[in-house]
Amino acid sequence: MNKSIEFHDSTLSKITQDNETIVLHFDKAYIHQSEGTPGIDNGTGWLQSIDIKLSQAKINILPNELPIDLYTGYFILDNKKLDNGIGLPLDSSGKIEICFTTNFNEEIVITAKSVSSIERSELEFVEDFFV
Repeated sequence: MNKSIEFHDSTLSKITQDNETIVLHFDKAYIHQSEGTPGIDNGTGWLQSIDIKLSQAKINILPNELPIDLYTGYFILDNKKLDNGIGLPLDSSGKIEICFTTNFNEEIVITAKSVSSIERSELEFVEDFFV
């Protein structure tokens, strides 16, 4: 199965930073799972606690307060842009930019050199997803 975090319907719970390492904590990330392309092909929707760890990272824009519901965003890895999601599991290096737009139209922008995902809970079924 192929999986991805859909930014829309996900909640960014907190951001922690230790020197140049930034961790995005999602207590409720909305996960699409599909035999094909998650979020595009038929599949299922789930909730899962996930951390996204960014190394050699810099926060360029932060929201006023957290936790916050995300509305949309994009993920860029070496000039390849993915709208509204990140494929899982994640373990990549290169020129990285993550941008989230919140339900209050605030932006969160982070640049980094590497990114990885850490699953902190089991998947909890939410719904079947049909196109």
